[in-house]
Amino acid sequence: MAFFNFFRTPKPMKFEYKPRYWDQEKEERENRLERLDPQKSGDIESAKNRISEAFSRGSNNKLFDMERRRKARKSNFLRLAVILALALMAYLVLTVYLPRTGLYFE
Repeated sequence: MAFFNFFRTPKPMKFEYKPRYWDQEKEERENRLERLDPQKSGDIESAKNRISEAFSRGSNNKLFDMERRRKARKSNFLRLAVILALALMAYLVLTVYLPRTGLYFE
């Protein structure tokens, strides 16, 4: 039996994908509204949840993005300064000290 299956190729498997629409903003809004009901009572656990949510949402803040861009710009400027300083030192070594050693070819 296995000999006959050797010559017959298997049929390709079908894949059915049905995309679904997902509105992330709507889901987040509904979750916030659900959490607001117990927070109106003023218990300590709801206050802790509210504070932790504020910290987790704080990373999407525009001020945080501006600060990150400022730090990246400062870091890139420092890299450029180090590269230029190393290039200048290499140039000085090659032009000033290399002729003294007699290793250059004319």
